[in-house]
Amino acid sequence: MLTSTCRMTDSRTISIGTEGNAIAVETIGHGDESVLFVHGLGSNRGCWYRARELFDLERYRLIMLDFPGFGESSRPTNFDYSMASLGDCLGQVIGELALRRPHVVAHSMGCSAALSMLERHPLELATFLTAEGNLVAEDAFMSSRIARFTEADFLRAYPIWLSVMRQFWGGEPNLQHDRFIASLREAFPIAMYRASVSCNERTRAGTLASQFAAMACPVAYVYGANTPAKRPIPAVVQSAHVQRSAILGQGHFMMEAAERFYPLVQAFISTGTLPNQDGCH
Repeated sequence: MLTSTCRMTDSRTISIGTEGNAIAVETIGHGDESVLFVHGLGSNRGCWYRARELFDLERYRLIMLDFPGFGESSRPTNFDYSMASLGDCLGQVIGELALRRPHVVAHSMGCSAALSMLERHPLELATFLTAEGNLVAEDAFMSSRIARFTEADFLRAYPIWLSVMRQFWGGEPNLQHDRFIASLREAFPIAMYRASVSCNERTRAGTLASQFAAMACPVAYVYGANTPAKRPIPAVVQSAHVQRSAILGQGHFMMEAAERFYPLVQAFISTGTLPNQDGCH
């Protein structure tokens, strides 16, 4: 577990950790309400880059971090990169920044890590929104495939795996995929493998979906309108308690449709209600 010190640089990047380990955290805005953005597998805080343009920074303070092994954070080889440990990192960031009733916005694997954090570091959230969070086994699309390898085999195959990544999506290359592949090239292969194994195990355990649906705060599930043709939306998301909405013309990386995605997110966290539920934006 990464622990201890907090330092703020001129770029407003906070380093947290000792013994050479650090979590890169960026804060934007100076509002009274905090929004913690949690990235998914292979990504980093850069996936939320349009939020700074489209959020009310007088009302909200945006917190974006790189998990260990991703982005600008440290790459310790003796770290297990499990959902529990990544959840501990989230809990530490929340504690170091003294966040009170934060809003959480989590993408893909980041949802599994955030739910693990709440198991180990219970705290009151204002709202919880997931963008296609990994809740059930079918959601662990990439991680389940990586988990089929041994760690040694995956590390040897990583350069080849990167070169064929577009085959996961099919179709013509697009900006979303280019950005994600660029973040994959920056990721620590050990982190990719160990996080994948843990995420796959957590989703297959069958507890995350019910935990998400049972949260006391308002919860929302946002997805790309193209996703249901590839894999089903989790059944629990269709319960009355979970608000949901789709981003038209998008798949798993619906944040790239920033002009539709971020106003929807801000509307939810400001009121606790998704506008035009079950509709496409």
